[in-house]
Amino acid sequence: MIGARIKEERERLKLTLSEFAVIAGAGKRTLSDWEKGTTYPTALQLSALNTVGVDVTYIVTGQRSQAAITPEEQVMLDAYRKLPEENKKRLMVLALTGVDISSSDEKKKGKANTKVSIKGDNNTGNIATGNIKLRK
Repeated sequence: MIGARIKEERERLKLTLSEFAVIAGAGKRTLSDWEKGTTYPTALQLSALNTVGVDVTYIVTGQRSQAAITPEEQVMLDAYRKLPEENKKRLMVLALTGVDISSSDEKKKGKANTKVSIKGDNNTGNIATGNIKLRK
């Protein structure tokens, strides 16, 4: 089970056996053994893998961590956090609806006033007016 999840995480991050092994401070053969389930990484090796976005909680427990994100997602998150609130609202609308409300044509058509409901997350709101409820 753990071996299959290690391989799944490596493939999710689009890393080769060699790249993954170097990050973990292990040999390619060792990583192959991990993926087969014949041996397992140490806590120190799992910690090293965590630094590149490996969901260590998932590897160990089989439960996805909400905190596991790729390096690209981390860059986007860092940039998002630095944006002014108005730009965050525009980006949220674009991400959830595909509508760019910065365009005056979209505002005239009424598309900027889109009510958003994300299936399964119980998140709703009128993003254009700032009435957003994102529940964790």
